[in-house]
Amino acid sequence: MKKIILFGAGRRLKTVVTILNKLQEFIVTEIWDNDKRLWGNIVSVCGREVAVRAPHYEEAVPVLILPEHFYEQIRAQLTEQLEIPEDNIVPWQYCLSKIKAEIRKRYHDSADPQIRSVMEYLESHELNVFFDFAGEGNSEKCPEFPVWREEENGLVCSRWKGKKIYFKRSMSEQMAVSYLAGIVREQSACSPHCYCQPGFAIMEKDVVADAGAAEGFFSLECIDRAKKIYVIESDPEWVEALQHTFADWKEKVEIVERRLSDRDDGECITLDTLNQYAQTPITFLKMDIEGDEMAALKGGENMLYHNTDLRVIACTYHRGGGKAEPYLIICCGIILRSLSLMGICSFLMGKRSCRSFDMVWFLGRNLSGKRFLYGESALMLPTS
Repeated sequence: MKKIILFGAGRRLKTVVTILNKLQEFIVTEIWDNDKRLWGNIVSVCGREVAVRAPHYEEAVPVLILPEHFYEQIRAQLTEQLEIPEDNIVPWQYCLSKIKAEIRKRYHDSADPQIRSVMEYLESHELNVFFDFAGEGNSEKCPEFPVWREEENGLVCSRWKGKKIYFKRSMSEQMAVSYLAGIVREQSACSPHCYCQPGFAIMEKDVVADAGAAEGFFSLECIDRAKKIYVIESDPEWVEALQHTFADWKEKVEIVERRLSDRDDGECITLDTLNQYAQTPITFLKMDIEGDEMAALKGGENMLYHNTDLRVIACTYHRGGGKAEPYLIICCGIILRSLSLMGICSFLMGKRSCRSFDMVWFLGRNLSGKRFLYGESALMLPTS
């Protein structure tokens, strides 16, 4: 197996480690990071315990740079300060090279126009987990964010569209900048995390449930328009950050430290329970809950049936493993009974790209007038 070094012990490390564990093609000899607080941390990769260290000179082993937003700065640091050969510095997608080669070999002679566009894209781009949403459909340069750590609470914070936003206590300033840059990229209209879709604007009468809120940018964008917002997040570090972010809106925002599910206990809450507690019916549900959408909808049968003004927008790409299934659509069909799809369309901006990364939005309406918007991969669900 080929030896590699990973640069970056931040939020992308977990994703890359998961990929490496599945591939079993590389030996990670070291993990580097500029943040002194992370030095000495131990990460398990491909059955080996690897320590996070300070960057140093290394000649023969390829260095994979994980933070995409700081790629050029890190590359300059490694070449100019540590004199590491440029050919040994590569983006983290280097670990996907074999898969990329297999894709190009399998589909190189395809006559399908969409597959041909993918082959053209791969000629000059690395294979990525998600399509490059910041490409033709989103040509604006990513803005620079002022980031600082507040002395009074020890949290890193920045400003999102004029409002202060806080991050996990474990995040460094560099990690926060990279995180914000990722949010900006995800605002492309064809991204699975872009919730600003036609017909789904937040209005003054709306009672919003933001499930899987994380840093809370969606709720923060809605704060001046929505009547009430329930911010649902189970990660204690994010909950702490959210409490500071929404400290000035305590009358409008309630933070629910639970996961949406089909049961009520110390860790979970159902939509039906939340809707009953809200007194004023929930009219807008946003979900980004890492594959728990089916359980969440099962726990909201009464709310989904009786809230006639309800709109639902869910990011549902999380289901992995074997054969994919349109589980969210099936689940809603069972729960609502009267759900009928009004239209199925591919919702893309700019040049079409790989089918695997196209988002297909399903806009449905049941007999009570409720509207639903679902995102899925075009390979998972038919477009005709």
